[in-house]
Amino acid sequence: MIIPALDIYNNNCVRLFKGKYSKPKIFCNNPMKVFLFFLNKKVKRLHLIDLNGAIKKNCNLLIICNFSKIYNYYKISKIQIGGGIRTYKKFKYFSYFFYKLIISTLIFKKVFFLHYFFRKIIYSIDIKNNFIYSKGWKKKECKLKEIKKKRLTKEIICTDINNDGTMKGLNINRFFIFRKIKVKLIISGGFKKYKKCKINNVIGFISGISIYKKKVSLKHAL
Repeated sequence: MIIPALDIYNNNCVRLFKGKYSKPKIFCNNPMKVFLFFLNKKVKRLHLIDLNGAIKKNCNLLIICNFSKIYNYYKISKIQIGGGIRTYKKFKYFSYFFYKLIISTLIFKKVFFLHYFFRKIIYSIDIKNNFIYSKGWKKKECKLKEIKKKRLTKEIICTDINNDGTMKGLNINRFFIFRKIKVKLIISGGFKKYKKCKINNVIGFISGISIYKKKVSLKHAL
């Protein structure tokens, strides 16, 4: 399954190159238009990220709140949302409206309320040079192999930061560590074309630029 990505930065629909915020590629200055496009296409799942929220404040909060109201009406696609969801108030609100909540920074913090929402959470394991990064891919946390020590969510997103936004094709070797871990894996970073994956527990591929540039069909997302 292909999962389209809708990343919002400064109220625009963008894609980053290798996680670098300095030169975001703007694909549309109307994120609502893109959001409605995917809903009207009836994609099975949508990956929604507030990039501003991931590194500092949720300046796109109004847009996302409007998304939640529309989604509550449609209820067609399953939407996984992330980027700056770090308070109980936000967890409570977003868990009501959206299918899954994506967290990365909070994986490495002791947060008392996380267990209340654990079934709604997807861990995002963002990797670069065999290390896991958080805070919008800016803070190095630990070696990738140490993730085995964590209590993991049933589904995990794993992004190859060095390959993200390049359209060079997925580097499947980066994700082999998850073959023997009992999780459902969604992988991201460099997606170019849809093909069978060598890792049996992979359930989806997140795609951004390949979709926006019409290099890959949405038929595998429906």
